[in-house]
Amino acid sequence: MIWLRRAYITYGALVFVGSFLVLFPFFWLCIKIKPLQPLTVFFNQIWCWTFFPAILMPVITKDASRNIPEGPCVFVANHTSYLDIAMLTWILRRFVAFVGKASILKVPLFGLYFRELHISVDRRNAQDRNKALDMAVEKLREGRSVVFFPEGRITLDNQPLMGQFRDGAFKAAIRTGVPVVPITIAYNWYIMPDWGQFGARWHWAYFRFHKPMPTTGLIEAKDTEGLKRTCYQTIEDELTARNPKAMAAARAKFARLHAG
Repeated sequence: MIWLRRAYITYGALVFVGSFLVLFPFFWLCIKIKPLQPLTVFFNQIWCWTFFPAILMPVITKDASRNIPEGPCVFVANHTSYLDIAMLTWILRRFVAFVGKASILKVPLFGLYFRELHISVDRRNAQDRNKALDMAVEKLREGRSVVFFPEGRITLDNQPLMGQFRDGAFKAAIRTGVPVVPITIAYNWYIMPDWGQFGARWHWAYFRFHKPMPTTGLIEAKDTEGLKRTCYQTIEDELTARNPKAMAAARAKFARLHAG
């Protein structure tokens, strides 16, 4: 029922924003004192431990402990919901940098938090895309993992089918020689695909961490496309296994729209 979905998302938004406001002074202190920035991981965990249990949302992972390397890596995930970053923050529990769209910076307080700790990019601007790639490479060389959503945006019209992957994540991994870890986010597209709908459905969240893909010895100009294609197929196969009917319907709709 739509009223129940709207009540659920309203309650969730109040818990999310309220807990962030309580913790913001601690985030601000860590941001301003650079050596303390890794401590934001601790406060992020408090934030997540407040939010997800409060909305009765189990977050299930598969193969995370087996497939997350100890050193820096590039995490690559399909992007289906505004919940993706929050849930990955909770799961990863390390000082990672997220690559997110520049419009995040317009959000009061959270935009400041994101600008100081993560990487924003205006994907319509080639110069800004190159700058974001350079920043990602720099953070990887400093020993900090980076999370990319290579679709570049949430594709709302044909979920859970993915959009095309962009090259940035794979170029960053090849330039630094770090592995790529594909992540399939299976159900967030169903839980909350878009704020504009002002509604959310209850469902457990599921994150599958796939086997790391090594990049040592790869050449950017020659191997980026193949690495990207393999990563895309790995995530798509898991999405299909978890959402067989929805994926079949999305593929059929895509075929109708592009027929002829």
